[in-house]
Amino acid sequence: MILEEALDFGLFSKGYIFYIIIVVLVIRIGMIVWMVKDAKSRGINPTLWGVLIGLLGWIGCLIYFVSRERNTPEVLPA
Repeated sequence: MILEEALDFGLFSKGYIFYIIIVVLVIRIGMIVWMVKDAKSRGINPTLWGVLIGLLGWIGCLIYFVSRERNTPEVLPA
């Protein structure tokens, strides 16, 4: 019933779907950028993790967060 009302309201029309996809992609790219910076500062190869986060989204980010080393990142010269 709620789904039917949402469909009647036009919540899932083409325009809204486009914006939802754009927002999801921007968030996913942001997660990848953060992970690459964090992995480089910790001396980890970010390629595999970037692909994992690109494919799995927040689940890949959670896996990275849990499995990364617990030490503090090295400060890289600017």
